[in-house]
Amino acid sequence: MRNAQRVILSFLLGHQGSPSKTRLVKMAFLVAQELPEGERGPFYDFLPYKYGPFSFALYRDLNELARDGWIRGDEDLEILKTRKTEAAEEVEKMPVSLREGVAKIERRFSRVSDHHLIKIIYDRYPRFTYFSELKAQSSSPPVAPISIYTIGYEGTSVDGFLNACIQHGIKQILDVRNNPWSRKWGFTQNALAEFCSKVGIEYRHLPELGVPQEQRENLSTPASRRALLNRYEKAILPRHQEAMGQALRLIRTQPTALLCVEADANSCHRSRLAQALARNSGLPVHHLEAR
Repeated sequence: MRNAQRVILSFLLGHQGSPSKTRLVKMAFLVAQELPEGERGPFYDFLPYKYGPFSFALYRDLNELARDGWIRGDEDLEILKTRKTEAAEEVEKMPVSLREGVAKIERRFSRVSDHHLIKIIYDRYPRFTYFSELKAQSSSPPVAPISIYTIGYEGTSVDGFLNACIQHGIKQILDVRNNPWSRKWGFTQNALAEFCSKVGIEYRHLPELGVPQEQRENLSTPASRRALLNRYEKAILPRHQEAMGQALRLIRTQPTALLCVEADANSCHRSRLAQALARNSGLPVHHLEAR
């Protein structure tokens, strides 16, 4: 069990009664925002959603904990009585700094109502309220100017990736992976398209602008990667002028980011694609970070 899941169990053990999923998400959000990274370690990322900060990965873990017989409840959650001793033992496995930090947040907000907790978070973290259905407290997300943007998802979660897109003002993802499959949860084509649609981002895939799988093998050195990028720019891209034209038309319609894997754009073919599109359009290029 990961420490992030143990934090969920800690909140459920420490709460009087059965907390709502909304409250649990907000308490986890406070852990993510108010504990230093050195204290909490790897944890959930959050994005703005219907009722403020939200994590698709956290909801996935809630479903897994229910499936594995740790917790139950549709809206209000509780640990099964038969698993409380085990749950307490799991919580004890968390690093001391994390246990103490979670306990501090529990004490600070334990007597705060759900409504007041949401208000506190909205006041402190307005950039996570963009899509809230509590209209009186919501605000509008930024909109980036039309340019050629690129972004890679290496090193982040799907929640962190989508939040970065929202905060940068991106409204459309143009997936330029030849094969839009990933071992990283949330980044296969169908899953990513679904998550994008939930936060108002359009998703499109142009596989022709990717690097074929057989050419991405044996890239063990910087020199071999540079050779591949040069080959992509000089031999692959010229064969796909129609797809490049389609990409440029999409980019001109709304703020769009070219998506691939690598965090460093200069190590990824999307940088060469962006340069080629810039030469054809005169638009500037901006490489965005997903964290």
